[in-house]
Amino acid sequence: MEMPFTIAGTLICFYLYYYFAGSYLAKRLFKNSPSGKDQIRIFLFKKISGFFFMGVIPLIFYKFFISGTILSDFGLRFSDLWSNILKITGLSLLVVIFVFLVSKLSGPEEDKPQIHQKTWTKKLFLVNCLGWILYLTGYEFLFRGVFLISCYNHFGFWVAIAINLSVYSAIHMVNGIREALGALVFGLIVCILTLRTGTILISMVMHIVLALSTDYFAIRYRTDMQFVKNTHLNR
Repeated sequence: MEMPFTIAGTLICFYLYYYFAGSYLAKRLFKNSPSGKDQIRIFLFKKISGFFFMGVIPLIFYKFFISGTILSDFGLRFSDLWSNILKITGLSLLVVIFVFLVSKLSGPEEDKPQIHQKTWTKKLFLVNCLGWILYLTGYEFLFRGVFLISCYNHFGFWVAIAINLSVYSAIHMVNGIREALGALVFGLIVCILTLRTGTILISMVMHIVLALSTDYFAIRYRTDMQFVKNTHLNR
């Protein structure tokens, strides 16, 4: 597969998701939802859309239209989960500690979590977790699996990382310079880990842990949000 096609395909898949998830269709579908539930449903719509456009579509294309392609070509071997379990656990713990310290010292980010609910139940947070897990599974498959590993096979270690970081940080610019710089640092770490270990499972788990811990500590430390034992999701 020629690299221009792979790079173009990666960008097309991401921007198809970006514009579809943020389109008028999403707001139109849920405009009659009960108060509060519209945010939850739009959140899930966006995350499932991301999983579809960045995970399912590339998987179908490479699996059925590129002869001889197997999932392990893109670092997706579930056996690697157990062989790297200590590394995954240790790195995930470091991510949680880092997010905790940042949230404690500088305060949580204003736009986190994406579901802007004042009261959070265990059920609502579980829904939030499920959305992020689906979305980031597809996201990592596209960016660290298809894109990064394809670049590595054609250009080598550091050039592949440079290309990946250029695109990865650029698409985060829409969320501000702070997030773009954060994506640059995080992207560098997970790119190195992916290429050194040959699996995307480490970056996938780290990214999921980062997103979930960011949301958890944001709810804990924001003055306008709180965890409660029992309430309705639409409050």
